[in-house]
Amino acid sequence: MCDRKIEIDETRQQRFDYPETGLPVPRICNMLNDFSGGRVEFHWHTEFQFGLVLKGRLDYLLFRKHGSKVQRTLTAGDGFFINSGVLHGYSQLAPGAEIFIFSIAPSFFASSLVFGNIYQKIILPALHSQIPGLFFDHTGTEHGEMLKLLRSFHDLEPSDTDHELHGLELICRIWRSLSWDLFLKKATLPPAPSPRFRNAVCSRCLILSINITRNRSP
Repeated sequence: MCDRKIEIDETRQQRFDYPETGLPVPRICNMLNDFSGGRVEFHWHTEFQFGLVLKGRLDYLLFRKHGSKVQRTLTAGDGFFINSGVLHGYSQLAPGAEIFIFSIAPSFFASSLVFGNIYQKIILPALHSQIPGLFFDHTGTEHGEMLKLLRSFHDLEPSDTDHELHGLELICRIWRSLSWDLFLKKATLPPAPSPRFRNAVCSRCLILSINITRNRSP
């Protein structure tokens, strides 16, 4: 074991170093053996965070806004989403655990006209929801699409010529999949949104995806 710790301030907020070029999305691989006690202490950040367990088993803990906690055991192949401002931390249950995380600022979708009303329809409701986070179990089929997208984002190579476009495409698809889960948990919305509703949510993202596919065609 080593004595690495994440950098947090007196309020336990973590602030990320953003890449100077490319997508403004911090990407981190944490090997828990590098951390003191194999543990990442409780912290929070303004960014939304997605993650994928690459190796081993984790004890993951997050806190709802009213103080109650949510605890899960995550194994290799599982993923998660942590809402903005939510206190959370995790520790490995055996040596050798590894986790991939990436963080997206709420302003990511607010700073460009390309995304139209997505910030109003998707991001703000997520920010104001009572859902602290979601866990994606790899042993079932319910979250297969989300886990595949998280794995694809992990596999992105910055050296690829279409790295930014491919990354943007995946981020839009990840949020489309996430919005489905978030909306299903809102009592004010229908229990099963129609395909027409789901397609309308990220129509601009789909247009971007189509353009990228065309550009890749020989």
